[in-house]
Amino acid sequence: QMAPILLIAFLFLTLGSPSSRKVFIFRHCVRSTSRKIQAAREGFDKLSDYTDLEELPDWGTPEKWCTRGGFEISEGTGRDL
Repeated sequence: QMAPILLIAFLFLTLGSPSSRKVFIFRHCVRSTSRKIQAAREGFDKLSDYTDLEELPDWGTPEKWCTRGGFEISEGTGRDL
């Protein structure tokens, strides 16, 4: 999965103009959280086990996907490059 990104970065670095030779690679965007916790103690594997909130936030997106705000941050960062 990283190969296409690295290829694009390589092409950009080698073919881009000297003034545009900056590449930023982000691991992921601001994203929603999972409801389950990996490698947690038995019986404490849900995110709700670690908060007093009665209800966890609805991020408006599937688990581990970019939130709308995360997508907007990524777009803004790209425009500022």
